[in-house]
Amino acid sequence: MYTLWMISVITMFAITVSASEFDDMRDRIMETKEYKECSQESGATYDDFMAFKNTTEVMCLFKCSLEKKGSLDKDGNIDLDNIKERLSGNTHLDDTKKEMFLKCAESVGKIDKCDDLLEFRWCLVNITKKQ
Repeated sequence: MYTLWMISVITMFAITVSASEFDDMRDRIMETKEYKECSQESGATYDDFMAFKNTTEVMCLFKCSLEKKGSLDKDGNIDLDNIKERLSGNTHLDDTKKEMFLKCAESVGKIDKCDDLLEFRWCLVNITKKQ
């Protein structure tokens, strides 16, 4: 199971893996049913996401992935228990980064539309800058 599929795998793993590991991970992500569905629904690509494009399409890819993994409930609330569970199985992040990730998740308000995730995404990006 891919932990936090789009969030931690793409945003967070970028800080901890080599280029070849990252390419392998990207290939595995792009083959998942969730990624294919979310990419098709949103119109965003993996490259769009990795380029940190802040388009509605990219934010919809992010939102869709959270929903499919159960990290965002049907009412638009981040499910912290789900995220904690997914983080607990993540071997690429140290405890400090996991705590920072959780603080980002806790700071997110209700997600009604895709662009509501922009603040959460930038919080995650800032974690990677603290490397």
